[in-house]
Amino acid sequence: MLPQLYDVLISCVDFHGQIIPSLKEKASACTMALSHLYCGRVLQAYPDRGEFLGCGRRDYEVFDQMRGLRLADHAVLVMAKNLCLPGNPYGGFTWFRFWLEQCPDSVFEWLSHSLPYHFVTGQVDAKLDELAIIVISKLLCSPCSPSTQTVANCTLLACVMVEVQVDKKDIVRIDKRCS
Repeated sequence: MLPQLYDVLISCVDFHGQIIPSLKEKASACTMALSHLYCGRVLQAYPDRGEFLGCGRRDYEVFDQMRGLRLADHAVLVMAKNLCLPGNPYGGFTWFRFWLEQCPDSVFEWLSHSLPYHFVTGQVDAKLDELAIIVISKLLCSPCSPSTQTVANCTLLACVMVEVQVDKKDIVRIDKRCS
């Protein structure tokens, strides 16, 4: 499934390496789905590591290439890409301040779902802690009432941040309101 989603995403790119404007929503949906499934694969395999995209290159390189597509959901790709690394040789998530200012709310909602993967797999540093707090604050302090799904995601994220033991199935589950 991951290689097929990657192929669909690449089919949305023109010869100049840019997303075709009429396919922007399709590319965004593929990015979210690909990243979500990838995070799930990493969590299932943890503590082992592997290459899950099956594109003939290291997963990190594939996500790095996708970053060059200038998708609006750049933060989604960076989060998935950082799960590829055994530790963070680049000194943390210093990228996020710049990109968060440009992210739509849907990316914050996705981050509330995906950040627990990093905490459970030990891919955390002070910058990621800070990012998680920013995501929780933005979503729960919004002028609009957050959905019950968003509240559930943020609650689970806060729990894994303080090292409450949670079942992997609860992290992978998209609808956490039932957890």
